[in-house]
Amino acid sequence: MKHKSILITTLAYFGIAVLAGLLFINAMNKGPSRDEQMYCTAGALMAQGQAIYKDFSYVSQWPYHPALLSVVYRLTHTTHYLLVGRLLSWACELGTLLLILAIYRQVFAQQKPLGSLLGLGAAALYALNPMVFMANGYAWNHPFVLLAVMLSLWLLLKDLPNSLVTGLLQGALLTLACGMRITTVLIWGLFLLHWIFFQTSSRPQHKRGLLGFVCSTGLLAIWPTVTLLQAPQAAWANLVIIPRLYGQWHQAQGTAHNKLDLTLMVLTAMGYLALLICWGVTSGMHRTCRRAESVTPNKTQRFLVWVVAAFVLIAFIPPTMWRQYWAAPVPFMVLCLAIPLRTLWQHRVNHPRLWQTALTALILSTALAAGAMTATLLYEPLSLSRSQWPPLQIHALARDMAKRVTAPKRILTLAPLLALEGGARIYPELSCGSVVYRIGDELSPRVQAAAQVAGRKSLKHVLATTPPDAILVGTELGPLKDLDQDLTDYVPKGWRKEIYPPSMTLYTRP
Repeated sequence: MKHKSILITTLAYFGIAVLAGLLFINAMNKGPSRDEQMYCTAGALMAQGQAIYKDFSYVSQWPYHPALLSVVYRLTHTTHYLLVGRLLSWACELGTLLLILAIYRQVFAQQKPLGSLLGLGAAALYALNPMVFMANGYAWNHPFVLLAVMLSLWLLLKDLPNSLVTGLLQGALLTLACGMRITTVLIWGLFLLHWIFFQTSSRPQHKRGLLGFVCSTGLLAIWPTVTLLQAPQAAWANLVIIPRLYGQWHQAQGTAHNKLDLTLMVLTAMGYLALLICWGVTSGMHRTCRRAESVTPNKTQRFLVWVVAAFVLIAFIPPTMWRQYWAAPVPFMVLCLAIPLRTLWQHRVNHPRLWQTALTALILSTALAAGAMTATLLYEPLSLSRSQWPPLQIHALARDMAKRVTAPKRILTLAPLLALEGGARIYPELSCGSVVYRIGDELSPRVQAAAQVAGRKSLKHVLATTPPDAILVGTELGPLKDLDQDLTDYVPKGWRKEIYPPSMTLYTRP
C-alpha cells in the first residue's frame, strides 16, 4: 500500500512537471506585450537608482512589482529584462500548480493518494484553461498576486498551531499583492474579515493571529505609502488620471471590449465552460449529499467561493476589461472543487452515484480542456528552438541596435525595452511606451512635468532640450502599427537607416 501511495504521488508530481513545462514553452513563445514594456522598464529604471513615479511614469499600479524586478535585475547583473521577468512569472505559475496539488492533498489528508490524483486533475483544469494559457508567462504582476493569495489560502487550510505566524505571513503576502495590484485590497479585506469573524483556534491564539495580520500589513504598507507621498501629484496622475484617460481613448477608438460581451465570450470558451460545468455538477452533487446526510456547511468552502467572487468583481473594476482578467479566478475555482469532492468521497458508500457523477464530471472536464488545448496547439504550434524564442531574439536585436548608436546612446522609441536591453538609454517620458504616449497631450503641462510623461505634441519640447542619438520606429503591431510613425518627423537629414524584422526601422546619427 505504501509503494502504491509513493507511485501515485510521484505520478502526480510528474504531471505537474509536464504542465509546468508546457507553460514554460508557452511563455517563451510569446512576443512582448505593451504592459511588459512598462513593467520591465520600471524594474530596469529602479535597478539604475531612479525613483518610481517621481523620475518616470508607471501607470495604474503600486510599486512592489517593479521593485521586485529591480532587486532581481541587480542581483543577477543582467540586461535580459524581459527574459528574467518572464522566468519570474513562470516560477510563480509553477508555485501555483504545486499549491493546488498541496491543497488537495491537505483537504484529503486521510487519503493523500486520492488527493494527489484529484489535485493533478484540478491543476490540469487550471493550466489548460484558455484564459490562463493566454495570460501565462507574460512579465506582468498577475502571477505574483495569484501566488500570494494561493499561499495565504494554503496557510489558512494548513491551520498552523501558531496563529501569530499565520497572521504575519498572510498579512505580508496579501500586502505585497496589494502593492502590486491595488484591486487586490478586496482579497485582503476578505482575509481580514475571516480573522475578525471566524475563530479557528483558542481566543488568545486567534487574537495574536489578527494582531500579526494587521502588524505585517502596516509594516509592508510603509514603503509604497512613502513612495506615493514623495511625489503625490505624479502618483495621482499615474494611478487615477492616466488610467481614466486611457480607458476613454479605447472607448473613442472602438478598441474597448463591452464587459458583458467579453464575459460571455470568455465563459463559453471550451476550457472555461468545461470548468464551470464541472463546478456546477460537483456543487449540485455536494448539495444533495449534504442534505441527505445533514452535513453542516463548510466555512472554508464558503470562503473560497467568496474569493472567486472577489476576483470576478475585480475583473469589472478597471475602466477597460481585458481577457487576461478572467484568468485570475481560475485557480480558486478549481480549489472550490476540493471540499465538495471530499464530502462526496466520505459518503460514497451511502451515495455512490453522487460521488461517481462528480468524479466523472472532473475527468470529462479535464479531457475536454486538454482536447481543446491540443487543437489550439496543433493550429498554432509552439517552438522548442531557443533561437525562435522572442525574449532571446529581442535581446539580440537590442544589443545589435545599441552597437550602432553613438554615445550617450539615448534612443527615442515607444519600445523602451529594446533600448534598455542593449544597454542604451531612453526618455523617461516614454517609459510606459505607447500606453501614455497616446493620451499624454490630454494632461496639463503641470501634470506632464510632475508625472514625467509626454504625448505627440508635447514630445517636441522634451526633444528640444535633449535631442536623441537614435530613433526607433515600427515597434507596434496590429491596429496601432502606425502609432509611432510620427517619430520619424524628428529624424535629421543624413542619418543612417537600418531595417530590422518584422517592421522596425532604426535611424542613427552618422
